[in-house]
Amino acid sequence: KRAIQIHWERLLRRIPPFLMQMYRKHLGTEIEYAAVYFMDKKEDKYKLFFSKTRKSQDFLKESMPKTGHIPMWFDEIAPPLIKEDLLDAKYRMAFTCEDIDYYQSKQTNKELIQRLEELKFSLTAFKAEVCIYCFYQNRLLAFLLLGRKQRGSYSEEELDTFTSLAHSVSMALRNGELIAEAEES
Repeated sequence: KRAIQIHWERLLRRIPPFLMQMYRKHLGTEIEYAAVYFMDKKEDKYKLFFSKTRKSQDFLKESMPKTGHIPMWFDEIAPPLIKEDLLDAKYRMAFTCEDIDYYQSKQTNKELIQRLEELKFSLTAFKAEVCIYCFYQNRLLAFLLLGRKQRGSYSEEELDTFTSLAHSVSMALRNGELIAEAEES
């Protein structure tokens, strides 16, 4: 049990520094920050698990309710957009603030427009440009927020890479859950 738990915890802790370093060394630009929020089942909310920032991280909240706007994208906002063919299902896992503007411009449902506006407001409060979701069978396990890039916007190729990363992280998290559940019984 201990080896597996350390494994997924180490994985989550390494993602923010890895992304910061990758952008700096291999892509020649900087990102403001990378942060991982993980679902704490006991407290029934998402907690800031680990972050890496270039400057102060005062804007990052220690926790977020599972009914917060950022987690709700995955469960409540994205599905209607997918149903209306405004969103490719793969972008349920990763999106940018610019994407929200696009979805709003194509939407006529006032309630959904309002929810998108609230989501964008939340991302702005977190100074986040990108959100990447880690899920297993429609259950959100964790999400990663990335700050602004020093130069340029995040590309579709970058979002695809983040989606692949999220899938791998999701599997590691779920395996850790299964082992913990098996040992409890």
